Amino acid sequence: MANKRFIHCPYCGGKLIRTIIDQRHREHCPQCDHVVYMNPLPVVSCLLFDDKGRILLVLRKNEPYQGMWCLPMGFAEVDEHIEDAALRELEEETGVKGRIVRLLDAESTDDSHYGHLLILAYVAERVGGEVQAGDDAANAAFFPLDQLPPLAFAANETAINKYTSLRGSKLV
Repeated sequence: MANKRFIHCPYCGGKLIRTIIDQRHREHCPQCDHVVYMNPLPVVSCLLFDDKGRILLVLRKNEPYQGMWCLPMGFAEVDEHIEDAALRELEEETGVKGRIVRLLDAESTDDSHYGHLLILAYVAERVGGEVQAGDDAANAAFFPLDQLPPLAFAANETAINKYTSLRGSKLV
């Protein structure tokens, strides 16, 4: 499912050729002059803590990384604001309604399953709902920061470490 190259132009159906445009290899249609830009997929995640300072994680029900823990996260949809996507994923996977406090981290990464991803990590606070696994989560639970299970995504570890290093400052 990784970002696949187009073979034909999505506008005129002509066969695409790979050429250098703006100093990068790009797919180009010589018939209609359309350039196909391959952009990263936007992924959102939320760091949400309970009153004991434990972080909310979900156990992945589906591949990839089935059976591993991660932050509540998922893909942003074309028609939604990026912060709304983060809150939607939080509620779909954990039953928790949240409010965005701030953007914590943005990381660009390559994933063997999905291709190039841009992962945004938000700090959120709980405004309602009950913690329960939903959507594509097999479980949802709070963990002390010093007792985290292995995480499915390195970007989650980066965001948690960044939060930990900034904790106590006015930034989080």
